Amino acid sequence: MPRTMMSGGTKPVQDGVRVKLAKDQTWQGLAEMSPSEIRDRNLLPNGLLPLPHVKQATGGQVFRKKKFVRSAGRRGAI
Repeated sequence: MPRTMMSGGTKPVQDGVRVKLAKDQTWQGLAEMSPSEIRDRNLLPNGLLPLPHVKQATGGQVFRKKKFVRSAGRRGAI
């Protein structure tokens, strides 16, 4: 993007899409398809797919560990 720099002011911000389409596929061709057709034909570029969560590599659910910390300043703290 002309005259647009990243927050540090030393690197320019890139403009446009940075993914590869399937062979013989164009952006206009994708625009003319319905979302279900794109999904069924597996035409969505890999760069646009959601990334898996690091802790969900096994396909299970992620539960936050709860930490109960009592501070010495609270009444009845042990």
